[in-house]
Order: sequence, then structure tokens, then C-alpha cells
Amino acid sequence: MLTNIAPDHLDRYDSFDEYAGTKASIFRWQTPRVDFAVFDPGDPLVKQLTYAAPGQWVLYGSGYRPDLKPDVWVEDGEFWAAWEHEPVSLGSVDALKIPGEHAQRNALAAAAAALAVGVSVAEIRRAIAGFTGVTHRLEPIATINGVTWINDSAATAPSAAIAALRAYADRGIIAISGGYDKRLAMDDVAEELARSARAVVLLDGTVTPQLIELLTARGVEPVGDPATSMDEAVARAASLARRGDVVLLSPGCASFGLFRDEFHRGDAFREAVLRLAEGAS
Repeated sequence: MLTNIAPDHLDRYDSFDEYAGTKASIFRWQTPRVDFAVFDPGDPLVKQLTYAAPGQWVLYGSGYRPDLKPDVWVEDGEFWAAWEHEPVSLGSVDALKIPGEHAQRNALAAAAAALAVGVSVAEIRRAIAGFTGVTHRLEPIATINGVTWINDSAATAPSAAIAALRAYADRGIIAISGGYDKRLAMDDVAEELARSARAVVLLDGTVTPQLIELLTARGVEPVGDPATSMDEAVARAASLARRGDVVLLSPGCASFGLFRDEFHRGDAFREAVLRLAEGAS
């Protein structure tokens, strides 16, 4: 399964093309009669990397048109599948508890793979409705005085942080961002922060000065100096948040410097928020 391709890990690869080619090698040794290649043909970059995939193609996407007929798609607020039978509903999109268009696309990909290996429609419908997410990916930690705290520490690339910001676009967002430089362009995430976040708190790191410059150029002044601990970042975010807001840790960067990895960073956020909740009670 190839869900998407966006610049990442360019501190380890010579170019985006080399990185993308490595990711596409997941399909290299497939055989047509045994294996399945699950991807979205509506994504130009994914399509480019999968056009020669030898496995049986299982397609998913958001449209259902004569020129693009995925096996699993979204239409009229429902997940649909047409895998070796007439179209059948996999349930309402609203049944998915994880917010954001990217979560819907992940559900489509998972449903496509499940259908390919023989999981029943009824089981897929129950799984979509029952899925509550995974640790460090849009993970709700607590609601404190009407403010929701979300751990998305696994967002270590700009594209992931942008998806998270868009998932909460209807809420006031206090964003916690910044960190280690993976040689990725930060312009798009700075643009989304400027558009979607009511306030930005930055973590100290090698890419943070660049992010400050990009935000300032867009008329956004991060609140205070870059935080040198998660407790500091959480306390500052708490002082800015209003009832109904979301405090979103979705850095769009790696964590090295302040933390061992993104999971250590997410755990530190969870612990700081839970201490805040204890104090509030």
C-alpha cells in the first residue's frame, strides 16, 4: 500500500526523487496472481510511482467518474465499495471518529486492503465505526476547561502537520510546532500556520529559526522565545487557549535535540497535559 508521497527524510537522501523511488520499491517484487498493490490513482505522484506495479491493483479515491473508477471511494457522505460486486455502503463518513480528510483517505486505503484479502463488508463497516485512532496521531489527551489537547507528535513532516491543522480548521488552534531540520521546505507549513492557527508556540530546534522567519514574513509572531522543554511549551499554550480551542502538538519536524524521537516528544506532551489537568481539578 502506498498512501501518499511527499518530501521527507531529505537529511538522509540526496534528492526527493531518490526518496520517492525507495518508497516505491515496496511493489518491486510483487507477482500478479498473489499480491495486491493498493493506491490512489488520483494522486499524480503516487500514480507515477505505481504505473508498473505488477501486483493486482486495488484502487481507492474520493471520486467515482467514468475515467476514474476506484474500488473504494467517498460519495454523498458515505464510504462505498465495489469490489467484485455492486456498490455497497461501508457506512457514514461521520462514523469515523478521527477528524480530517486525510483520516477519511486512510480509512479508504485500509478498507481497500481489507477487501482484497477477503474481509467482509460488515466487518469493515464495524472497524471504521469502532476505530479510535493510534498513539501520537491526532491522539486526544484531555479536555481542560473547555480546551481540547491533541497529541500529533508523529507529524514529523510538513505535509502531516498541514493535514492536522486542516482537520481542526473549524476550531481556534493553538499550535505547537518547530524542531529538528530534515532539510525540508517549511514554506507550506508556515503558510498553513498563518492561515489556521490563532497562536503559535515553537519548540527549540535547528529548523525553528527558519520557521520564525517564514512566519514573521506572513505577519505571524510566535509567542515568546522557542520553548526548551515540553512543560514550558504546554504552560505557554495553556495561557493562550480559550474555551472551545484546540491545543495541537503537530510539529511538522523531527524531534532530535530536545527529545530522543517523536514518541518521546509525544509522551512528554501527554505527561505535561495530564499534570495540567490534575492542577485544574
